[in-house]
Amino acid sequence: MILVVVIVVVVALALGATVYKSSGSTPYACTTLDRQGNNVLVTTSGIVHVSSTGHYYISCSEGSPLPVSGTTVSCLTVMAQLETSSYPGAASTYFYYLSSTTGAIALQGAGVNATEVTAPSSASILVTC
Repeated sequence: MILVVVIVVVVALALGATVYKSSGSTPYACTTLDRQGNNVLVTTSGIVHVSSTGHYYISCSEGSPLPVSGTTVSCLTVMAQLETSSYPGAASTYFYYLSSTTGAIALQGAGVNATEVTAPSSASILVTC
């Protein structure tokens, strides 16, 4: 029996399986994805940007962990996208795009100018699944 449990754990780790809970927080890059029932609350220490099409994405500050693969919590999917700088010799970084096929994504607690949230420390993003 113990051998079976060990094999299952090794296979899950080898495949990169992630167990999602019905509630609780998941740290990812410079964000916390907090599942609250059917909803997900996204908070970040980074900067929340708004694309020209109205989609939200997050950039993290220097020194933040920068995962290269995406993650999913409930109906929220966060995709990592490598952005290369147009300036010679400048470092590339990852932006984290938020999407939901079944839910609405709404910014809370901050104003938005043309491209970014103007008060990111008080901002959060609510995904209603």
